[in-house]
Formats: sequence, structure tokens, C-alpha cells
Amino acid sequence: MSLSNADQVILDQTLRPAFGEQLIVEHRENPFGPHSTSLAALLLFLRRNPDPAFPRYCVLRAGDPPLWGIGHKPSRRGMPITALSEAMYHSRGEAEHAVFLRRLGDYRLITSPEPATRAQPAAAEPPGIMGYLSQLSAAPGSRLTLHVSTTGSRWCAR
Repeated sequence: MSLSNADQVILDQTLRPAFGEQLIVEHRENPFGPHSTSLAALLLFLRRNPDPAFPRYCVLRAGDPPLWGIGHKPSRRGMPITALSEAMYHSRGEAEHAVFLRRLGDYRLITSPEPATRAQPAAAEPPGIMGYLSQLSAAPGSRLTLHVSTTGSRWCAR
């Protein structure tokens, strides 16, 4: 790992002692919140992705009815998002939980992510458009950057 000293202290002295199976169960049951204080702190750390050596995960949507998968956001602007596995999930919540488990594994909070439940081989086409913001939160009036990857030649934000 290549965490800063401050992030290593946060991981070792705050997050590891508070981590347990109960946080995995809590996230599996309600991946979108509301979350306990311990899970919220852990999610903020993981979503910040403080270690540049680890993948930047995203959730992909494909097909109709939609199936959900896990992708990797590139570190360089303009590069395509790539799918990480053939597992597809029947809900966004299941895919978000799978990303959560991957992040826990990256930071060695668990030894290996649990296998995908209700997964099936990927047969759906890649999503037409994906986007994410430069920051998870911001003060009113501050600037955010919207990063967009699309298979189309044009797109419009409203």
C-alpha cells in the first residue's frame, strides 16, 4: 500500500478497530443508507480511494431490464471504463455491495470478497454513458468536475 501517513493512521487506529462482520451485514442489508457512524466513516475513507495503487471502482448498468456490474475508472482522462468481471447483479444495491467488498479486500480488512449472489455471465452490451463527479461532496458555490465516458459521439447535461 502507498497510503499517506495520515491515512495509514486513520486506517489502523480508527477504521480497523471499529471494523467487524456487523458492518458487512449492515451494508449488505442497506447499501444506500442510512448507515451507522462506523460504516459511514469507513465508506468515506474507501470512496475517497486514498491509495492511488488501488483501482477506482464504479458500478455499470447494462441492458433492459437492467443488469449491474463492476467497472474500473481509468486514472487518465479520456480512457474508457473497463468491466472488471463477468459477474452481473440483478440490482444496483448488489453491485454496490460487491464494490464495497472489493474495497475492503484492497485495504486488507477482509481476506477475499464473498462470491456474487445471483450472478450470471455478462451478456449485456456495455453502457452507453457513464459519469461521475470529481468529489464526493462540496461546499455550496464550489466547483465540481463531471467526468463522462460515452460510446456515443455527443451527449448533453441538463
